[in-house]
Amino acid sequence: MLDLPTAGNSISGSTRPRERVLVLVKALPHVGQRHGETVCCAGVTSNGEWRRQYPIHFRRLREGFKRWQWIDYEWIPPGAEDRRKESRRVQEDTIGLGDLMPPKERAPFLERILTGSTAEAASKGMSLTLIRPTKVRFLLISTQI
Repeated sequence: MLDLPTAGNSISGSTRPRERVLVLVKALPHVGQRHGETVCCAGVTSNGEWRRQYPIHFRRLREGFKRWQWIDYEWIPPGAEDRRKESRRVQEDTIGLGDLMPPKERAPFLERILTGSTAEAASKGMSLTLIRPTKVRFLLISTQI
C-alpha cells in the first residue's frame, strides 16, 4: 500500500487537512450553474468513516481515479448550506492516487462498514451508509401500452 500524506504532512506544504479515502461510488456528472459539470464521489477512510468528495471536475483532472482506488486529498469544510458531517470540498489540485484495493480484500472491508438500517444511520447523523437488505422485493413495471 502506498504511504500517503496525512494532515500536517502535506505534499504541497499546506496546512489544510488531508485525508485518505477508498472511492466506492462515483455519481453521474451533474451540470450546475455554480460549478459547471461536476461529479460527487463517496468513499470510506481506513477507519471506516464515510466521506463525500465534491465538487470534482472529473473530466478536467490530470489523472482520473477509479472505484476501489485509494486517493488522498486536501479539503476544506463545505459551505453553510451543507451540514452533512461526511462532506468535504476537495481541493482538486491536491488529489493523489493510490493503489486499487485487490478484489479479495473488498468484501471484508465492506463488512466492517455495514450499518443495520437506514434508520440506524439516520439516528447517528449519517447521510451515507451501506446496508445489507434483508427483504428484497422487485416491482415489475410493463412499458407496453
